[in-house]
Amino acid sequence: MLKLGGSNSKLFLETVLQNLNGKNELGENVKYMLEKMNLVLCFEADNELYNAVLDTLSDLISIDDMRFAFQLSTETSRLVKLQNDKRSNRRARTRIKYNEKGIKALFSKCKTLEDITDAVSNYQVTSMYEVVELLLQVFFIDPPNSEDMDPFISTLSDICCSWNIQRVSYEYLDMIIFALTHSPLQQKEQFIHLSDMIKKNEQLSTYNKNITVSREKRITDTEYSKHCFIFKHPCNTNCDRSESKCGFVLRSRKQGNDWIYEVCVDEEEYQETGIHYHDSISAKDICMYCIYSGSSGADKVIDAPHIWWNWWNWWLPDFKNWQFVERYVELDVTDFLIAKQNIVPELVKPGYRVWFNTFNPAKRNME
Repeated sequence: MLKLGGSNSKLFLETVLQNLNGKNELGENVKYMLEKMNLVLCFEADNELYNAVLDTLSDLISIDDMRFAFQLSTETSRLVKLQNDKRSNRRARTRIKYNEKGIKALFSKCKTLEDITDAVSNYQVTSMYEVVELLLQVFFIDPPNSEDMDPFISTLSDICCSWNIQRVSYEYLDMIIFALTHSPLQQKEQFIHLSDMIKKNEQLSTYNKNITVSREKRITDTEYSKHCFIFKHPCNTNCDRSESKCGFVLRSRKQGNDWIYEVCVDEEEYQETGIHYHDSISAKDICMYCIYSGSSGADKVIDAPHIWWNWWNWWLPDFKNWQFVERYVELDVTDFLIAKQNIVPELVKPGYRVWFNTFNPAKRNME
């Protein structure tokens, strides 16, 4: 198969078309080139010119040539569809999209527990991390009745189980719970109670099936930013590459009202990052969030995680000077879960934060 670039493909098609004009039959040389050409590449390089070649082939008198033209057209359609399917699957596997208008609309809509279950049922959220953030808004605006919590947890559990929504980690909930203990709002007790109910439900939360990885560095240029994460996935135990470290890169860019994050999978995208990629990270297993730090007085500092909504401005009015700390990802490693003691030696290093169920939020936030 010829490996033609876009401009060469167009030139190739023009050459074929010139050799077909005025002919009643297909010459052996032209037929050989058509048999060896990259059908998808030529089709995508110039769709109109490619179809002109097929139309010219169809006008040939020979039955064999007409049959060959039909087979060429059928095979092109098949390969183009296959290529598009691959691209679609790759986008689903590597792409995370946040629509700003959609997120604002979601927060405007979700005012009750029932609104949240409807949003989950309609695939408007992708993880329990997002559900928790919506719950923070619901409890701040109009706390639900206590008798509504059990049915909510039961319904939410059934929905999440049916389509394997990513669970929220104990550590994430503990950070929020600890921060809320410093809130002057009375409804914090109800939210903390519901958070404890979530922690007791294995369909909604986990203590060891997610791994929290902090961003190592950010590389920015005019088109996009690269967020670099060092992480040795439990399924990559036999990596022998020493020139760089196991990990992955998320490439972000603004596109209209969307923020697009893509898992970089091509080797050239990892040049000068100090990281190499194993094909073990999927977008569906990733939940991104940021941590901000606020202070009250000279000796009280609290960390607060968030995905979309800066909830601490409403829940923690006594804490000021909120500063961005770092970006994190929660990786769902359910399929590759291994014992904690086998992971920690590989992952923990200075400046690299990995939280398991040993995380102590009180010590972390008040030191």
